[in-house]
Amino acid sequence: MMEQVWGPANTEEQELNELEGGIKAFFAKHKNVRQNTRKLHEDLRTHVLEQRQEIELLQTRDADNQKAIALLETRIKGFEDDIAKLPSIDSLSAKIELLEAENETLKKFLKESFEEESKKKKELLEKHAQELSDLAEKLKKSQQRIQTLVAKNKEYEAEAEAIDKMIFRKNLFFLTL
Repeated sequence: MMEQVWGPANTEEQELNELEGGIKAFFAKHKNVRQNTRKLHEDLRTHVLEQRQEIELLQTRDADNQKAIALLETRIKGFEDDIAKLPSIDSLSAKIELLEAENETLKKFLKESFEEESKKKKELLEKHAQELSDLAEKLKKSQQRIQTLVAKNKEYEAEAEAIDKMIFRKNLFFLTL
């Protein structure tokens, strides 16, 4: 009857052995899972720390980039202000056209002035040459007149000398008398 109530004796032992083997297997498996879980937790912790460092590095870079962007925006704003102060392309084009027109006017004026100056120089050179020629002619006539006057002067001196001699002779003659 015991067998009927409790079942066969070796079955219980066998069940206990099976249960014990199952529990040992369960705990071995649980131990292995636990070790793997610890390793995974440690790996996860290491990975999380690495990710945090990477995030902090990215945040630092982001902050630096934001500062650089702010600086560049400030500089761009300054350049925009400087550019706004510069005259427009249309006004520069108008000024260039005006300057080119003035340049052409000045070139024309310089050319006309040069031509007029050249003409006046030529006239002055011709006038100078004519005046030199006239002066040379006058000088030649003056030299001829001077030579004539010198010759007449010599004649007058000779005549005066002859008269002086005549007067001297007459005076001598009167003195001897």
